[in-house]
Amino acid sequence: MYEPREDTYLLEDVIRNHTLSPGVVVEVGCGPGYLLRLLAEKTDEVVGVDLQLQALQEAARRIEGDKPRVHLIQASLLTCFRPNSRVSLVVTNPPYLPTDSEFFDETIHGGPTGVEVVSFIVEEACRIMKKGCRVIAVVSSLSDLRKLEEHVRMLGLRITRLASRRFFFEELTCLEISEETP
Repeated sequence: MYEPREDTYLLEDVIRNHTLSPGVVVEVGCGPGYLLRLLAEKTDEVVGVDLQLQALQEAARRIEGDKPRVHLIQASLLTCFRPNSRVSLVVTNPPYLPTDSEFFDETIHGGPTGVEVVSFIVEEACRIMKKGCRVIAVVSSLSDLRKLEEHVRMLGLRITRLASRRFFFEELTCLEISEETP
């Protein structure tokens, strides 16, 4: 289970300082539910999705008072949602490091270049959202961000940098990926 760290706190700051549209917000990879209560304070309804049952059990304990507005689903990424769902925003702190040949951890390694998981989430968000794709995601400077930018442009979307923090070995950035404005 991925416990909150610097990347989670960056995403938390962005959520606190960002206006969320009304509707349903989905947190992909909600882990132990650290951000779910904050999301519930800022929008109508929240769905936390995680593959790990243990993480969802911890999230259920953490959000106990918010049960009518926060729902938990055990699933892989956004595959549990139908096209044209009522989802207005997807928030994620996905695995974003390039896969290491000597060590692999599914909670931190996001594919050969580090952007495969977030790219899949963006594609799935476009598939499930009724009105305009909108994803807020954490990425790392250690990943191939150029590949992510190319993929996002190919989907007809744009990237906006919301916030970043530099650490001694990498820079973490919180991006908003959304449809181009006409």
